[in-house]
Amino acid sequence: MIGIFNWALFIYALLQLGCQNNTASKLIPFTVGDNQFAYINGKGKTPFETKFSIAQCFSEGLAIASPLGEHPGIGFINGKGVFVIPPVYSDATPFNEGIAIVYADNTSIQAIDKTGKVLFSLPDANVAGSFSEGLAPFAVLSGNYLKWGFVDKTGKIVIAA
Repeated sequence: MIGIFNWALFIYALLQLGCQNNTASKLIPFTVGDNQFAYINGKGKTPFETKFSIAQCFSEGLAIASPLGEHPGIGFINGKGVFVIPPVYSDATPFNEGIAIVYADNTSIQAIDKTGKVLFSLPDANVAGSFSEGLAPFAVLSGNYLKWGFVDKTGKIVIAA
């Protein structure tokens, strides 16, 4: 018979597969109640008691999370469960190559660094994705279609939409 601890390690291993970029913190999000999430480590323990309404895998030492409560925003937490970038965004991509794409209400899509500093904005973009090999995809709505292009880490459009 498999003991509780062994089950916890088995579940942790399965969750770890879904969080491939989680090399720094080794913390995995999991459901703890109705619309509540926490993080678990490799020993089956929750290293901090904070619970979230949204909790994603860590990427480059930070994870997208949203505090419990009505109408919370999305921000980024560190490995101690502390918001290092306040939860003021409506959506975000994980950090990749030191940059995250964030969506703030009533503003353009922005690229931020790990301190939350805005690096550049994409005022005409309707959607944007994570950086890979120095470029991030973005799209603008043209009629009923999205036209895609790429932007570099300085915000320069290198391939027009």
